[in-house]
Amino acid sequence: ALVSVMPPSVPLFCLAFVLVGFFAPGSNALPYAKVVCARFDRHRGLALGLTVGGTAVGGALMPQYAGYLLRNFGWRVGYLGVAVAVAAFSLPALYFLVKMPRDSQLTPRTRKNNADLPKLSQIARTSRSFRQLGLAIFCMSGVMLALLSQLVPMMMDRGATIRVATSMLSIAGLSSAVGRLLAGYLMDRV
Repeated sequence: ALVSVMPPSVPLFCLAFVLVGFFAPGSNALPYAKVVCARFDRHRGLALGLTVGGTAVGGALMPQYAGYLLRNFGWRVGYLGVAVAVAAFSLPALYFLVKMPRDSQLTPRTRKNNADLPKLSQIARTSRSFRQLGLAIFCMSGVMLALLSQLVPMMMDRGATIRVATSMLSIAGLSSAVGRLLAGYLMDRV
């Protein structure tokens, strides 16, 4: 939303995107994955798949909406419209739907039992599988973010219209949603 009203200033533009980069992880899967894991024992993988699949559906729909705004109203209204849509859908959902179960709070007894569990730093030092999996996820996420964030400009450089380019981004989002659901289902089975 800030980008739509900022004066043309490279330092302000950089500051805005530093803030986006700093605060964006709070809207990623990790915060609500904790809630999903606290609520589900059986079918936890499918529940996580549905949760992160929802973000992929948003990734499929948002390019169409943003493309419409860009074509008809320009980039300033496009940024503002995307910000309004994100706030209108996510804030009520977070307020009304994302709640930790009452019994999930750690009691002194469970805290004592959890003290015996290894710390992440211990797991990372001793588990080669953990390090390999972490590196693979890091690399795949970086490649996908780099590719998808530049897909529309790359396609437009190749002569595609904004409608076609945003449609390709939507297809990538939908296939990601299906992949996430399948991964969640398989996590429960394998």
